[in-house]
Amino acid sequence: MKYTIIFLLAAVLFATGCNTWLDLEPDNERLTQQYWEKEEDVSTTVMSSYVRLRKALPRLIQWGEVRADVVQVASSNANLTRMNQQNITSDDEFVKWGDLYASINSANAVIKYASLVLDKDPLFTEQKLDRYVAEAKALRALAYFYLVRTFGEVPLILEPYVSDRQEFTVPKSPQAVILNQITTDLRWCMKRLRTEYTDWEEPTGSLAWQNRSRMTVWGAHALLADIFLWNEQYAECIEECNALINSNRFRLIAADLTVEEYEDETWFQLFYPGGTEESIFEFYFNSLNDEGNTLMTLFYGNGSNYTYSGSAALAEEFNETPRDLRGLNGSFAGANNYFWKYLGTGVANADASNRRTSNTAANWIVYRYAEIFLMRAEAYAMLDDRPSAVADLNRVRERAQSPSLMLEAAASMSRQEFLFEVLNDRKKELLVEGKRWYDLVRYAKKENFAYKSEILDVLLQRISVNERPIWVTRLNQNESLYLPIHKDELETNNLLVQNPAYK
Repeated sequence: MKYTIIFLLAAVLFATGCNTWLDLEPDNERLTQQYWEKEEDVSTTVMSSYVRLRKALPRLIQWGEVRADVVQVASSNANLTRMNQQNITSDDEFVKWGDLYASINSANAVIKYASLVLDKDPLFTEQKLDRYVAEAKALRALAYFYLVRTFGEVPLILEPYVSDRQEFTVPKSPQAVILNQITTDLRWCMKRLRTEYTDWEEPTGSLAWQNRSRMTVWGAHALLADIFLWNEQYAECIEECNALINSNRFRLIAADLTVEEYEDETWFQLFYPGGTEESIFEFYFNSLNDEGNTLMTLFYGNGSNYTYSGSAALAEEFNETPRDLRGLNGSFAGANNYFWKYLGTGVANADASNRRTSNTAANWIVYRYAEIFLMRAEAYAMLDDRPSAVADLNRVRERAQSPSLMLEAAASMSRQEFLFEVLNDRKKELLVEGKRWYDLVRYAKKENFAYKSEILDVLLQRISVNERPIWVTRLNQNESLYLPIHKDELETNNLLVQNPAYK
Protein backbone atom coordinates (compact mmCIF):
# COMPACT_ATOMS: atom_id res chain seq x y z
CA MET A 1 0.00 0.00 0.00
CA LYS A 2 2.84 2.43 0.84
CA TYR A 3 4.45 2.08 -2.55
CA THR A 4 1.08 2.19 -4.32
CA ILE A 5 0.36 5.57 -2.75
CA ILE A 6 3.88 6.82 -3.46
CA PHE A 7 3.44 5.85 -7.11
CA LEU A 8 0.02 7.47 -7.10
CA LEU A 9 1.46 10.72 -5.77
CA ALA A 10 4.07 10.76 -8.52
CA ALA A 11 1.46 9.94 -11.17
CA VAL A 12 -0.87 12.68 -9.98
CA LEU A 13 2.00 15.17 -9.93
CA PHE A 14 2.71 14.35 -13.58
CA ALA A 15 -0.96 14.49 -14.50
CA THR A 16 -1.63 17.82 -12.80
CA GLY A 17 1.18 19.84 -14.31
CA CYS A 18 -1.39 22.19 -15.82
CA ASN A 19 -1.14 25.80 -16.87
CA THR A 20 -4.33 27.04 -15.26
CA TRP A 21 -4.48 27.11 -11.47
CA LEU A 22 -8.06 25.86 -11.37
CA ASP A 23 -7.66 22.96 -13.79
CA LEU A 24 -8.63 19.55 -12.46
CA GLU A 25 -9.99 16.47 -14.15
CA PRO A 26 -12.93 16.08 -14.57
CA ASP A 27 -12.99 19.38 -16.47
CA ASN A 28 -16.75 19.71 -16.94
CA GLU A 29 -19.96 18.57 -15.32
CA ARG A 30 -20.47 15.58 -17.65
CA LEU A 31 -17.04 14.17 -16.86
CA THR A 32 -17.56 14.86 -13.17
CA GLN A 33 -20.53 12.52 -13.02
CA GLN A 34 -18.53 9.81 -14.77
CA TYR A 35 -15.39 10.30 -12.73
CA TRP A 36 -16.66 9.65 -9.20
CA GLU A 37 -17.25 5.91 -9.38
CA LYS A 38 -15.10 4.25 -6.71
CA GLU A 39 -13.04 4.92 -3.60
CA GLU A 40 -9.86 5.09 -5.67
CA ASP A 41 -11.23 8.19 -7.44
CA VAL A 42 -11.70 9.91 -4.09
CA SER A 43 -8.27 8.84 -2.84
CA THR A 44 -6.59 10.00 -6.06
CA THR A 45 -8.10 13.46 -5.80
CA VAL A 46 -7.14 13.79 -2.13
CA MET A 47 -3.60 12.81 -3.09
CA SER A 48 -3.60 15.46 -5.82
CA SER A 49 -4.27 18.08 -3.13
CA TYR A 50 -1.14 16.92 -1.29
CA VAL A 51 0.91 16.87 -4.49
CA ARG A 52 -0.13 20.36 -5.48
CA LEU A 53 0.62 21.65 -1.99
CA ARG A 54 4.06 20.04 -2.12
CA LYS A 55 4.63 21.57 -5.55
CA ALA A 56 4.27 24.98 -3.87
CA LEU A 57 7.30 24.32 -1.62
CA PRO A 58 9.67 26.79 -3.36
CA ARG A 59 6.98 29.45 -3.03
CA LEU A 60 6.42 28.65 0.67
CA ILE A 61 10.14 29.16 1.28
CA GLN A 62 10.05 32.48 -0.55
CA TRP A 63 7.00 33.70 1.34
CA GLY A 64 8.11 32.45 4.73
CA GLU A 65 11.79 33.39 4.69
CA VAL A 66 13.12 35.73 2.00
CA ARG A 67 11.79 39.05 3.35
CA ALA A 68 13.01 38.26 6.86
CA ASP A 69 16.46 38.51 8.42
CA VAL A 70 18.04 35.04 8.43
CA VAL A 71 18.34 34.31 4.70
CA GLN A 72 20.90 35.83 2.37
CA VAL A 73 19.96 35.58 -1.31
CA ALA A 74 22.66 34.89 -3.89
CA SER A 75 23.38 38.07 -5.84
CA SER A 76 22.83 36.22 -9.14
CA ASN A 77 19.10 36.00 -8.44
CA ALA A 78 17.97 39.56 -9.06
CA ASN A 79 14.24 39.07 -8.38
CA LEU A 80 14.69 37.33 -5.03
CA THR A 81 17.42 39.82 -4.08
CA ARG A 82 14.89 42.61 -4.52
CA MET A 83 12.42 40.67 -2.37
CA ASN A 84 15.18 40.22 0.20
CA GLN A 85 15.48 44.01 0.27
CA GLN A 86 11.71 44.65 0.54
CA ASN A 87 11.55 45.91 -3.07
CA ILE A 88 8.46 44.09 -4.34
CA THR A 89 6.10 44.75 -7.25
CA SER A 90 2.96 43.08 -8.58
CA ASP A 91 4.72 41.62 -11.64
CA ASP A 92 7.19 39.58 -9.59
CA GLU A 93 6.95 35.84 -10.21
CA PHE A 94 7.08 35.03 -6.50
CA VAL A 95 3.73 36.69 -5.75
CA LYS A 96 1.83 34.11 -7.82
CA TRP A 97 -0.51 31.95 -5.74
CA GLY A 98 -1.56 29.37 -8.34
CA ASP A 99 -0.17 26.20 -6.71
CA LEU A 100 -2.04 26.91 -3.47
CA TYR A 101 -5.34 27.41 -5.28
CA ALA A 102 -4.73 24.26 -7.31
CA SER A 103 -4.46 22.33 -4.04
CA ILE A 104 -7.61 24.04 -2.77
CA ASN A 105 -9.45 23.09 -5.95
CA SER A 106 -8.58 19.40 -5.50
CA ALA A 107 -9.82 19.59 -1.91
CA ASN A 108 -13.02 21.33 -2.99
CA ALA A 109 -13.70 18.58 -5.53
CA VAL A 110 -13.48 15.93 -2.83
CA ILE A 111 -15.67 17.91 -0.45
CA LYS A 112 -18.41 18.37 -3.06
CA TYR A 113 -18.36 15.16 -5.07
CA ALA A 114 -16.96 12.32 -2.94
CA SER A 115 -20.44 11.48 -1.65
CA LEU A 116 -21.43 10.39 -5.19
CA VAL A 117 -19.32 7.28 -4.66
CA LEU A 118 -21.50 6.03 -1.80
CA ASP A 119 -24.15 4.71 -4.18
CA LYS A 120 -21.62 3.24 -6.62
CA ASP A 121 -18.94 1.52 -4.57
CA PRO A 122 -20.34 -0.93 -1.98
CA LEU A 123 -17.05 -0.87 -0.04
CA PHE A 124 -17.13 2.92 0.32
CA THR A 125 -18.73 3.73 3.68
CA GLU A 126 -19.95 6.89 5.40
CA GLN A 127 -16.97 6.66 7.75
CA LYS A 128 -14.53 6.54 4.85
CA LEU A 129 -16.33 9.46 3.20
CA ASP A 130 -16.07 11.55 6.35
CA ARG A 131 -12.37 10.77 6.70
CA TYR A 132 -11.55 11.76 3.13
CA VAL A 133 -13.61 14.94 3.33
CA ALA A 134 -12.01 15.84 6.67
CA GLU A 135 -8.57 15.31 5.17
CA ALA A 136 -9.49 17.55 2.23
CA LYS A 137 -10.89 20.28 4.47
CA ALA A 138 -7.77 20.24 6.66
CA LEU A 139 -5.51 20.59 3.60
CA ARG A 140 -7.70 23.39 2.30
CA ALA A 141 -7.43 25.11 5.69
CA LEU A 142 -3.64 24.85 5.61
CA ALA A 143 -3.48 26.31 2.11
CA TYR A 144 -5.76 29.21 3.06
CA PHE A 145 -3.72 29.89 6.20
CA TYR A 146 -0.61 30.27 4.06
CA LEU A 147 -2.50 32.60 1.71
CA VAL A 148 -3.97 34.75 4.49
CA ARG A 149 -0.61 35.22 6.21
CA THR A 150 1.02 36.08 2.89
CA PHE A 151 -1.57 38.29 1.18
CA GLY A 152 -3.87 39.38 4.02
CA GLU A 153 -7.05 39.10 1.95
CA VAL A 154 -7.66 36.59 -0.84
CA PRO A 155 -10.63 35.06 -2.68
CA LEU A 156 -12.38 32.45 -0.54
CA ILE A 157 -13.35 29.70 -2.98
CA LEU A 158 -15.29 26.76 -1.55
CA GLU A 159 -16.57 25.22 -4.78
CA PRO A 160 -14.46 23.24 -7.28
CA TYR A 161 -13.88 24.83 -10.66
CA VAL A 162 -14.88 22.07 -13.09
CA SER A 163 -16.64 23.88 -15.92
CA ASP A 164 -16.05 26.90 -18.14
CA ARG A 165 -19.68 27.83 -17.40
CA GLN A 166 -18.78 28.66 -13.80
CA GLU A 167 -18.23 32.23 -12.69
CA PHE A 168 -14.48 32.81 -12.55
CA THR A 169 -14.32 36.28 -11.04
CA VAL A 170 -14.34 36.24 -7.25
CA PRO A 171 -13.58 39.18 -4.92
CA LYS A 172 -11.26 39.04 -1.94
CA SER A 173 -12.68 38.07 1.42
CA PRO A 174 -11.63 39.76 4.66
CA GLN A 175 -9.00 37.90 6.65
CA ALA A 176 -11.42 37.41 9.55
CA VAL A 177 -13.96 35.68 7.30
CA ILE A 178 -11.37 33.23 5.97
CA LEU A 179 -9.97 32.48 9.42
CA ASN A 180 -13.48 31.84 10.73
CA GLN A 181 -14.19 29.47 7.82
CA ILE A 182 -11.05 27.37 8.30
CA THR A 183 -11.43 27.34 12.08
CA THR A 184 -14.97 26.01 11.72
CA ASP A 185 -13.76 23.45 9.19
CA LEU A 186 -10.99 22.20 11.47
CA ARG A 187 -13.37 21.81 14.40
CA TRP A 188 -15.50 19.61 12.14
CA CYS A 189 -12.44 17.70 10.92
CA MET A 190 -11.19 16.82 14.40
CA LYS A 191 -14.19 14.55 14.98
CA ARG A 192 -13.48 12.63 11.77
CA LEU A 193 -9.76 12.63 11.00
CA ARG A 194 -7.70 9.58 11.83
CA THR A 195 -5.63 9.58 14.99
CA GLU A 196 -3.20 7.23 13.26
CA TYR A 197 -2.72 5.24 10.07
CA THR A 198 -2.14 1.77 11.53
CA ASP A 199 -5.63 0.28 11.42
CA TRP A 200 -5.81 -0.81 7.81
CA GLU A 201 -5.33 -4.42 6.70
CA GLU A 202 -1.58 -4.19 7.00
CA PRO A 203 0.92 -5.02 9.77
CA THR A 204 0.91 -2.52 12.61
CA GLY A 205 3.48 0.18 11.95
CA SER A 206 3.67 -0.27 8.18
CA LEU A 207 1.81 2.99 7.70
CA ALA A 208 3.89 4.98 10.17
CA TRP A 209 5.16 7.29 7.43
CA GLN A 210 1.57 8.42 6.82
CA ASN A 211 1.19 9.35 10.47
CA ARG A 212 3.67 12.15 9.79
CA SER A 213 2.85 12.97 6.18
CA ARG A 214 -0.93 12.82 5.95
CA MET A 215 -3.33 14.99 7.88
CA THR A 216 -4.35 13.46 11.21
CA VAL A 217 -6.28 14.92 14.10
CA TRP A 218 -2.90 15.96 15.52
CA GLY A 219 -2.00 17.94 12.43
CA ALA A 220 -5.36 19.68 12.72
CA HIS A 221 -4.65 20.54 16.38
CA ALA A 222 -1.26 22.04 15.43
CA LEU A 223 -2.74 24.04 12.57
CA LEU A 224 -5.57 25.31 14.75
CA ALA A 225 -3.13 26.31 17.50
CA ASP A 226 -1.18 28.31 14.91
CA ILE A 227 -4.35 29.98 13.63
CA PHE A 228 -5.40 30.94 17.16
CA LEU A 229 -1.94 32.36 17.88
CA TRP A 230 -2.11 34.43 14.70
CA ASN A 231 -5.63 35.57 15.58
CA GLU A 232 -4.65 36.57 19.14
CA GLN A 233 -6.90 33.93 20.72
CA TYR A 234 -4.35 32.87 23.29
CA ALA A 235 -6.43 30.72 25.63
CA GLU A 236 -7.67 28.74 22.63
CA CYS A 237 -4.11 28.35 21.35
CA ILE A 238 -3.03 26.92 24.70
CA GLU A 239 -5.96 24.50 24.64
CA GLU A 240 -4.88 23.11 21.26
CA CYS A 241 -1.24 22.87 22.36
CA ASN A 242 -2.32 21.02 25.51
CA ALA A 243 -4.23 18.50 23.39
CA LEU A 244 -1.01 17.66 21.56
CA ILE A 245 1.18 17.62 24.65
CA ASN A 246 -1.27 15.55 26.69
CA SER A 247 -1.67 13.00 23.89
CA ASN A 248 1.77 11.53 24.75
CA ARG A 249 2.23 10.74 21.07
CA PHE A 250 5.14 13.10 20.44
CA ARG A 251 8.45 13.97 22.08
CA LEU A 252 11.47 16.18 21.60
CA ILE A 253 13.92 13.74 20.11
CA ALA A 254 17.41 13.57 21.65
CA ALA A 255 16.07 15.17 24.85
CA ASP A 256 16.04 13.63 28.33
CA LEU A 257 17.84 10.50 27.12
CA THR A 258 20.45 8.35 28.81
CA VAL A 259 23.99 8.37 27.43
CA GLU A 260 23.38 5.02 25.77
CA GLU A 261 20.18 6.22 24.12
CA TYR A 262 21.74 9.48 22.98
CA GLU A 263 24.38 7.58 21.06
CA ASP A 264 21.63 6.27 18.82
CA GLU A 265 19.64 9.48 18.43
CA THR A 266 20.50 13.07 17.56
CA TRP A 267 18.59 16.28 16.98
CA PHE A 268 19.67 16.17 13.33
CA GLN A 269 17.49 13.13 12.66
CA LEU A 270 14.57 15.56 12.43
CA PHE A 271 15.90 16.37 8.96
CA TYR A 272 17.74 13.19 8.05
CA PRO A 273 16.10 10.80 7.58
CA GLY A 274 13.02 12.68 8.92
CA GLY A 275 9.68 11.28 10.01
CA THR A 276 10.69 11.22 13.68
CA GLU A 277 8.47 11.06 16.76
CA GLU A 278 8.80 14.85 16.99
CA SER A 279 7.14 15.38 13.63
CA ILE A 280 3.42 16.20 13.60
CA PHE A 281 2.98 16.92 9.89
CA GLU A 282 5.55 17.10 7.11
CA PHE A 283 5.60 16.91 3.32
CA TYR A 284 6.91 13.49 2.33
CA PHE A 285 9.49 13.13 -0.44
CA ASN A 286 11.39 10.09 -1.67
CA SER A 287 14.16 10.47 -4.25
CA LEU A 288 14.17 6.74 -4.99
CA ASN A 289 10.59 7.01 -6.24
CA ASP A 290 11.25 10.14 -8.32
CA GLU A 291 9.56 12.25 -5.64
CA GLY A 292 12.26 14.84 -5.27
CA ASN A 293 12.33 18.49 -4.30
CA THR A 294 14.64 21.43 -4.84
CA LEU A 295 15.81 21.92 -1.25
CA MET A 296 19.38 20.84 -1.92
CA THR A 297 19.58 23.02 -5.03
CA LEU A 298 18.13 26.02 -3.22
CA PHE A 299 20.40 25.73 -0.18
CA TYR A 300 23.55 24.30 -1.71
CA GLY A 301 23.36 23.82 -5.47
CA ASN A 302 26.65 22.50 -6.82
CA GLY A 303 28.59 24.08 -3.99
CA SER A 304 28.54 27.62 -5.36
CA ASN A 305 25.25 28.12 -7.17
CA TYR A 306 23.11 28.21 -4.03
CA THR A 307 20.04 30.45 -3.85
CA TYR A 308 19.87 30.88 -0.06
CA SER A 309 22.52 30.92 2.65
CA GLY A 310 22.62 32.10 6.25
CA SER A 311 23.18 35.79 6.83
CA ALA A 312 26.34 37.06 8.52
CA ALA A 313 24.22 38.42 11.38
CA LEU A 314 22.77 34.95 11.95
CA ALA A 315 26.23 33.36 12.17
CA GLU A 316 27.37 36.06 14.57
CA GLU A 317 24.34 35.49 16.79
CA PHE A 318 24.94 31.75 17.00
CA ASN A 319 28.60 32.37 17.80
CA GLU A 320 27.43 34.05 21.01
CA THR A 321 26.04 30.69 22.18
CA PRO A 322 28.54 28.23 20.66
CA ARG A 323 27.03 25.19 22.40
CA ASP A 324 23.66 25.64 20.69
CA LEU A 325 23.09 22.50 18.60
CA ARG A 326 20.91 24.47 16.21
CA GLY A 327 23.73 26.73 15.08
CA LEU A 328 27.05 26.22 13.35
CA ASN A 329 27.43 22.65 12.02
CA GLY A 330 23.81 21.96 12.91
CA SER A 331 21.46 24.23 10.99
CA PHE A 332 24.18 25.70 8.81
CA ALA A 333 27.82 25.07 8.01
CA GLY A 334 30.72 26.00 5.75
CA ALA A 335 32.36 29.26 4.77
CA ASN A 336 29.17 30.36 2.96
CA ASN A 337 26.86 29.40 5.84
CA TYR A 338 25.01 26.76 3.82
CA PHE A 339 21.81 25.60 5.49
CA TRP A 340 23.16 22.21 6.44
CA LYS A 341 19.89 20.79 7.81
CA TYR A 342 18.78 20.19 4.20
CA LEU A 343 22.19 19.12 2.89
CA GLY A 344 23.81 16.73 5.34
CA THR A 345 23.33 13.30 6.83
CA GLY A 346 24.29 14.37 10.35
CA VAL A 347 25.92 17.11 12.36
CA ALA A 348 28.58 18.65 10.13
CA ASN A 349 31.48 18.42 12.57
CA ALA A 350 30.93 14.68 13.06
CA ASP A 351 31.34 11.89 10.50
CA ALA A 352 28.58 13.31 8.34
CA SER A 353 28.58 13.92 4.62
CA ASN A 354 26.47 15.64 2.00
CA ARG A 355 23.32 13.87 0.95
CA ARG A 356 23.84 11.78 -2.15
CA THR A 357 21.79 11.75 -5.33
CA SER A 358 19.65 8.93 -3.98
CA ASN A 359 18.58 10.85 -0.84
CA THR A 360 18.61 14.56 -1.63
CA ALA A 361 14.88 15.02 -1.06
CA ALA A 362 14.62 16.09 2.56
CA ASN A 363 11.09 16.11 3.96
CA TRP A 364 9.63 19.54 4.60
CA ILE A 365 8.40 19.88 8.18
CA VAL A 366 5.21 21.91 8.56
CA TYR A 367 4.67 21.30 12.31
CA ARG A 368 6.77 19.55 14.93
CA TYR A 369 6.59 19.14 18.68
CA ALA A 370 9.19 21.77 19.59
CA GLU A 371 7.06 24.44 17.94
CA ILE A 372 4.09 23.50 20.09
CA PHE A 373 6.04 24.52 23.22
CA LEU A 374 7.12 27.75 21.53
CA MET A 375 3.54 28.52 20.49
CA ARG A 376 2.34 27.91 24.01
CA ALA A 377 5.16 30.03 25.45
CA GLU A 378 4.07 32.96 23.28
CA ALA A 379 0.44 32.52 24.27
CA TYR A 380 1.33 32.32 27.97
CA ALA A 381 3.43 35.47 27.57
CA MET A 382 0.49 37.37 26.11
CA LEU A 383 -1.66 36.22 29.03
CA ASP A 384 1.06 37.41 31.47
CA ASP A 385 1.80 33.92 32.77
CA ARG A 386 5.55 34.41 32.71
CA PRO A 387 6.54 31.27 34.72
CA SER A 388 4.66 28.95 32.35
CA ALA A 389 6.09 30.74 29.32
CA VAL A 390 9.64 30.44 30.65
CA ALA A 391 9.17 26.74 31.38
CA ASP A 392 8.05 26.04 27.80
CA LEU A 393 10.84 28.15 26.34
CA ASN A 394 13.46 26.33 28.39
CA ARG A 395 12.16 22.91 27.32
CA VAL A 396 13.28 23.75 23.80
CA ARG A 397 16.49 25.53 24.83
CA GLU A 398 17.65 22.67 27.01
CA ARG A 399 17.30 20.17 24.17
CA ALA A 400 19.49 22.48 22.07
CA GLN A 401 22.03 22.73 24.93
CA SER A 402 21.44 26.49 24.94
CA PRO A 403 21.52 28.30 28.31
CA SER A 404 18.16 28.38 30.07
CA LEU A 405 16.44 31.67 30.74
CA MET A 406 16.24 32.33 34.46
CA LEU A 407 12.79 33.26 35.74
CA GLU A 408 14.24 36.23 37.64
CA ALA A 409 15.72 37.62 34.41
CA ALA A 410 12.48 37.00 32.55
CA ALA A 411 10.44 38.71 35.26
CA SER A 412 12.47 41.89 34.82
CA MET A 413 11.64 42.09 31.10
CA SER A 414 8.77 44.03 29.62
CA ARG A 415 6.20 42.01 27.73
CA GLN A 416 7.66 43.22 24.43
CA GLU A 417 11.18 42.24 25.49
CA PHE A 418 10.10 38.80 26.60
CA LEU A 419 8.07 38.21 23.44
CA PHE A 420 11.13 39.12 21.42
CA GLU A 421 13.07 36.53 23.43
CA VAL A 422 10.54 33.86 22.43
CA LEU A 423 10.57 35.11 18.85
CA ASN A 424 14.35 34.85 18.76
CA ASP A 425 14.27 31.25 19.94
CA ARG A 426 11.72 30.44 17.26
CA LYS A 427 14.21 31.86 14.76
CA LYS A 428 16.93 29.48 15.96
CA GLU A 429 14.78 26.40 16.41
CA LEU A 430 12.75 26.73 13.20
CA LEU A 431 15.49 28.12 10.99
CA VAL A 432 14.50 28.10 7.29
CA GLU A 433 11.43 25.98 7.98
CA GLY A 434 9.23 28.63 6.38
CA LYS A 435 8.28 30.35 9.63
CA ARG A 436 10.36 33.49 10.17
CA TRP A 437 8.47 36.06 8.08
CA TYR A 438 5.12 34.97 9.46
CA ASP A 439 6.54 35.18 13.00
CA LEU A 440 7.65 38.76 12.39
CA VAL A 441 4.28 39.77 10.97
CA ARG A 442 2.40 38.06 13.81
CA TYR A 443 4.54 39.92 16.34
CA ALA A 444 4.17 43.24 14.50
CA LYS A 445 0.38 43.13 14.30
CA LYS A 446 -0.28 42.22 17.95
CA GLU A 447 -2.72 44.52 19.70
CA ASN A 448 -3.42 46.58 16.59
CA PHE A 449 0.23 46.80 15.46
CA ALA A 450 1.46 48.01 18.83
CA TYR A 451 4.80 46.16 18.45
CA LYS A 452 5.54 47.02 14.85
CA SER A 453 8.47 49.38 15.47
CA GLU A 454 10.74 46.55 16.66
CA ILE A 455 9.99 44.60 13.50
CA LEU A 456 10.79 47.54 11.25
CA ASP A 457 14.29 47.59 12.73
CA VAL A 458 14.69 43.97 11.64
CA LEU A 459 13.31 44.59 8.15
CA LEU A 460 15.58 47.57 7.50
CA GLN A 461 18.81 45.72 8.24
CA ARG A 462 19.62 45.24 4.56
CA ILE A 463 18.59 48.75 3.47
CA SER A 464 21.30 51.37 3.15
CA VAL A 465 21.13 54.31 5.54
CA ASN A 466 20.49 56.74 2.68
CA GLU A 467 17.50 54.78 1.41
CA ARG A 468 15.93 53.96 4.76
CA PRO A 469 13.59 56.99 4.94
CA ILE A 470 11.90 55.84 1.71
CA TRP A 471 11.39 52.31 3.02
CA VAL A 472 10.27 53.48 6.45
CA THR A 473 7.47 55.38 4.75
CA ARG A 474 6.45 52.34 2.71
CA LEU A 475 6.74 49.80 5.53
CA ASN A 476 4.80 52.02 7.91
CA GLN A 477 1.71 51.05 5.92
CA ASN A 478 0.38 47.97 7.68
CA GLU A 479 -0.63 46.45 4.36
CA SER A 480 3.04 46.44 3.27
CA LEU A 481 3.60 43.42 5.50
CA TYR A 482 1.56 41.45 2.97
CA LEU A 483 2.39 40.77 -0.68
CA PRO A 484 0.66 42.37 -3.66
CA ILE A 485 -1.71 40.47 -5.92
CA HIS A 486 0.02 39.47 -9.13
CA LYS A 487 -0.89 41.64 -12.12
CA ASP A 488 -2.13 38.63 -14.12
CA GLU A 489 -4.74 37.88 -11.46
CA LEU A 490 -5.94 41.48 -11.55
CA GLU A 491 -6.26 41.34 -15.34
CA THR A 492 -8.29 38.12 -15.37
CA ASN A 493 -10.44 38.84 -12.31
CA ASN A 494 -11.90 42.34 -12.39
CA LEU A 495 -13.38 41.96 -8.90
CA LEU A 496 -9.95 41.82 -7.28
CA VAL A 497 -8.58 45.00 -5.69
CA GLN A 498 -4.85 45.50 -5.30
CA ASN A 499 -3.25 45.70 -1.85
CA PRO A 500 -3.21 49.49 -1.21
CA ALA A 501 0.50 49.40 -0.25
CA TYR A 502 1.33 48.48 -3.86
CA LYS A 503 -0.97 50.81 -5.82
